[in-house]
Amino acid sequence: MQDETAKQLQSLKNQALETLAGMADQLADNNDVGIEGLLAIVHNTGRIELLGKILEKAKNLPDPSQKAQALLDLVDEIELQLVSGQEASEPPVPSQPVQG
Repeated sequence: MQDETAKQLQSLKNQALETLAGMADQLADNNDVGIEGLLAIVHNTGRIELLGKILEKAKNLPDPSQKAQALLDLVDEIELQLVSGQEASEPPVPSQPVQG
């Protein structure tokens, strides 16, 4: 039963992420969508091409403390993307020493 529930939940999650990924460009251009929401979309869908739009939105925030927080959040997401990209491109580490 738990296996079936997990599969259903994963399916729903995948459907939601696919829908969000398809809406990402439209949402990035919408002034009503906050930076946090856009960062969550990038984090969950991998749409890193939105990071430039997020940077522009953050730079245009009038309140200095909000601007600083948005920029820090953006930097954090970029760091996460860099780390996950490095992990994906690194060769697997052998679990046992190689015999020579």
